[in-house]
Formats: sequence, structure tokens, C-alpha cells
Amino acid sequence: MNNIALPLFSVSPAEIIAQLPYIAGSASLVVHTAGGTSDPFSFTILPQAPAIFQEGGLVQVFRMDNNEPVNFTNPVHPSSELIIYLAGLGLTTPLPALGTAAPSNPMALVTAPPTVTLGGAPMTVVTAALVPGQIGVYAIIVKAPGTVQNSPSTPLTITAGTISATYSVRVVSP
Repeated sequence: MNNIALPLFSVSPAEIIAQLPYIAGSASLVVHTAGGTSDPFSFTILPQAPAIFQEGGLVQVFRMDNNEPVNFTNPVHPSSELIIYLAGLGLTTPLPALGTAAPSNPMALVTAPPTVTLGGAPMTVVTAALVPGQIGVYAIIVKAPGTVQNSPSTPLTITAGTISATYSVRVVSP
């Protein structure tokens, strides 16, 4: 991409999983294989574009008190702390080299922390950083509001820069 070799994590006939550089702006991607070289594919990289990881249709949001995923039987409670695993939070300090794992000391903290809301109510962002030992995986630790409305489908919204991503979680006030 833009004459920068990208770290590849998986390659198949239908999909390439690679890490993009921590830069924003116009980009041109060319794929080189033993069979030849592709035409350039132009696209734009946004400075931030949050997207929560999902597995089996469930977002990767965990309650910190039991380290279990938030789901129908393990809902969000008032004042509970959550850890959200995602991509797209942009630059960090320090900024790891492309293709290298995030450091643990010091942690790679997001330079422009996101805002997070639950049912429209602000959540306290405790930290937003790259996960130590991972490549391109961010984690946000947040604290839920002290008062929450019971709902099987409460919007959890993460906003970074001008981009927001909203997912539904179950909230129960025990």
C-alpha cells in the first residue's frame, strides 16, 4: 500500500488479512503474487473508525467483575466496568512499528480517546489503548452509569473522531 509492504496475517483466494499503517489519507493498494500484479485499488483510510470485534454474532464486550462476555445471561449492570475489544482507534503514544506487537510498558495509549455511551448516557472511559502483545487490537475499559434502564437491547455507542459504531447489549439493574 503506497509502496509500503504490509504485514500479512492470512491470505486465501477470497481474502487477504493485513495490517494497514497507522496513517490516514488516500491510499493505493497493489497485490503482488507469483501470478502477477493487480491493478491499483484506491481507497481512503480514516484517522479513526471504531469497530468492535465480533465472534459468533456476539460483540467482544466483557464484564470485568467475572471476565465473561456480555450476553443475555451475563448482562451489563449499573456501575459495572466493561472491557471492549475493537479496531480503528487510530494513533497511540508510543506508536508500535507496523507489524509489531503493542508494548506493555509503557502501554500504547490512544492519543484521541473515544467517547462511549450506554443508552445515550455517557460512560466513563478509564483507558483506551492497544492490547499489549497484540497487533492492531485496541481495548477500551469503561464504567457503566450508576443508573441504567433495563432492556434486552440497549445501544452501546463508541465514537472516535467523526465516526460512531453502535451495538446492542442487554442491561439489567439487579
